[in-house]
Amino acid sequence: MPNGPYFVETLKDAFALAELEGVKGWRWELAETHGLKVVRFDFVQGERHMFTNSDVRNPGDLSGLRIRTPPAPIWQESVRALGAAPTAMSFGDIYPGLQQRAIDGAEPTYANIRPSNLQETPTRVTEIGHILLILIRRLVLLVPNLIFG
Repeated sequence: MPNGPYFVETLKDAFALAELEGVKGWRWELAETHGLKVVRFDFVQGERHMFTNSDVRNPGDLSGLRIRTPPAPIWQESVRALGAAPTAMSFGDIYPGLQQRAIDGAEPTYANIRPSNLQETPTRVTEIGHILLILIRRLVLLVPNLIFG
């Protein structure tokens, strides 16, 4: 699933992006050129918050903290803009990374916490909602008339 920023204020605004001519063109190009079909723009995973082992009451408290991000520049820059030091790491490495203090925190959504047992590692949650994660679902067309998702 591709990730990218939406610079909008509300979910309604985010969902309206699907109707923009530029997005329609992008969807057409993905389908025609790459065999990928965007199925929907409405899978809302939730806001991302800071899960750390220290109090975060203002942006200054993030200074110097190594915060796990997905290994993509857009994610890393969002955390850097908050004052933290982004640390690219796969999702599966968050738990041992927190446990072994390789990172000082992570910024997952609540939907990711329980299935990965991340509630066992950090001691603080700071609800900042710096990113609202809305995933674009796609299907990969591997064989004509046969769709795998």
